[in-house]
Amino acid sequence: LWRLSIYIRAMPKRLISTLCRSALLLLTLFLFSQCGARKATPRRPHVELPECSISDDAYSVPQLPGAEMRAVWLTSIFGLDWPKVSADTYPGMVRQQESLDKMLDAFVQAGINTVFLQVRLRGDLLYPSSLEPLSPTVSKTGALPSGYDPLRYAIDACHHRGMSVHAWMVVYPLGTNDHVRSLAKQGKGFYAAHPEMCLRQGNAWFMDPAQPAVRTHMAQLVRDLVTRYDVDGVHLDYIRYPDGPKKFDDLKSYQRMNPNRLPRMEWREANVTAMIDTLHRTLQEVAPEVALSTACIGKYEQLPKPAPGGYFCKNDVSQDPLVWFQRGIVDFIVPMIYYKDGHFNYYIADWAKRIAPHGPVVAGLGVYRLYDNSRWQLQDIYNQLDTVAHYGLSGVSYYRAEQFLQMYDQLPAERQDQLLLPTRRPAFGAEPRIPFGMAQIEEIVDQDDLLTISWGYDLQEPTGHTFNLYYRLYGSHLDCPLVLLGQNLSGRSATISRDFLPEEVLIEFFIEPTVFSGHTGQLSAGALYYNSDELKK
Repeated sequence: LWRLSIYIRAMPKRLISTLCRSALLLLTLFLFSQCGARKATPRRPHVELPECSISDDAYSVPQLPGAEMRAVWLTSIFGLDWPKVSADTYPGMVRQQESLDKMLDAFVQAGINTVFLQVRLRGDLLYPSSLEPLSPTVSKTGALPSGYDPLRYAIDACHHRGMSVHAWMVVYPLGTNDHVRSLAKQGKGFYAAHPEMCLRQGNAWFMDPAQPAVRTHMAQLVRDLVTRYDVDGVHLDYIRYPDGPKKFDDLKSYQRMNPNRLPRMEWREANVTAMIDTLHRTLQEVAPEVALSTACIGKYEQLPKPAPGGYFCKNDVSQDPLVWFQRGIVDFIVPMIYYKDGHFNYYIADWAKRIAPHGPVVAGLGVYRLYDNSRWQLQDIYNQLDTVAHYGLSGVSYYRAEQFLQMYDQLPAERQDQLLLPTRRPAFGAEPRIPFGMAQIEEIVDQDDLLTISWGYDLQEPTGHTFNLYYRLYGSHLDCPLVLLGQNLSGRSATISRDFLPEEVLIEFFIEPTVFSGHTGQLSAGALYYNSDELKK
């Protein structure tokens, strides 16, 4: 230890940076704990150490790594991503669960830390409820094996792997005419109960955004959802008017329910904002720790030339995320920027400069365009990720899950390696109801090539608290950022392979309590471990 400290102090600053950039961690990372396992890949990938620097202080204060949402939309309508198998029988249920587990394992390997799971499809649900019918996508017969709840299973499976779950709810659309009429014949669905509050456009039906009872219905759905299920967020999709605003026949509602005599588009915008405000107040009442977010159209409003035109939040579908942030009724937004080149670059800059100063913006990326007729290349996605990082946005979400995993399998090895270690999530929603206690690493046990780190916590179960495990290189006057090894660990220990640790150096481990919303407690004191084969001889 004395020689290590002297060596580091004597090293020129320009060399310490080079050392830490070039010292690659040979990674075969295992995390065996109740949160699930990050499985080793067939090859032995490399992950770069963070850049260190020389500090004037003998002991530098630990630097937490940056927070970034890495999300995916897991689409359940038509079984696009999951479930592709009906669970009306026990074998079907098993196959449904196994296919989800396989997909979630792949998410973890690909660096995903957040799942937007579609739970309201088109006026039907992924889970059993007295308020709306179960989707035939889940069970063709509408019945499930005794004790099986697909949403509860999915939440537990995500949390088991350290991923947060946001319940993705499609708000106004009720589906095609055939779908709506089919439910109505069975006496099911919103249309069957309130046909006077539904409007048709083309072959599709929508709940009328102007109706207060529509807001009440959605508030009941959200209240039921968050009181029965341990979701980390509610994610609103299609919280807008339908495409082709001039074709949407809401004239009667406009004439009857416009006391302030607003212009029609302003009135529509007020209706959408009123829905979000209602759901925000519902969450604040029953589950303030649950985050509320919205997906919105990928362009806020028309920019001056040479920016290209297109389809816009404010001008076309009556969304105004700036107002939502100013009123404090959303935690973050996810603009669906499914474009490239100028259509992407001009408008991501607009989100970053005009909207992001008022609240977190997570960029929605359309990886599905790699596999349709859009002729996108992987380089288009690389460019978009670089641009998002340049503007310092709060992360990305990929639409949709199946195509995201296709893309991941096509990534070159060095790109996959960058995703192996987990990334801290940004914190959304209120602080947890039970305040954090103090965690402390109690023991580091070295056996063969494995290292088991155990910790204690001064609060008794159950608290709903989990733990983040970090390490950094240690040396006198050496300032190295923390590296996140495991996120939302639910046990009291984690086992890792010593192969990934740099050799003949002093390592400092830290633990902190956390919850799936991203909030964290106080970081523990460091616990030192000298990774040396020489000392074992």
